[in-house]
Amino acid sequence: MDLEALRLKRDLLYSEAREINEKRLRIDRHLRQITATDPVACQRRYLLQVEFDELTICLRKLSGQARQITQQIDESLSKQELWSID
Repeated sequence: MDLEALRLKRDLLYSEAREINEKRLRIDRHLRQITATDPVACQRRYLLQVEFDELTICLRKLSGQARQITQQIDESLSKQELWSID
């Protein structure tokens, strides 16, 4: 993959990660607001927690992919620098 394609892919991953993090923050706020202990509230809290956990896993995967792409970009740039020195 060329350098520009890698940067574009990384930017898309960052954008998706930001959206997921915003969803996580909204869910976190809702979780903090649910203080009732009735069965309906407990079920709602459980479902929100499951969604929060799934988004966290997805966010970690995206972060790992973004790190890999950043490493590829760095390697590509250092190769270009070596060629320009010669």
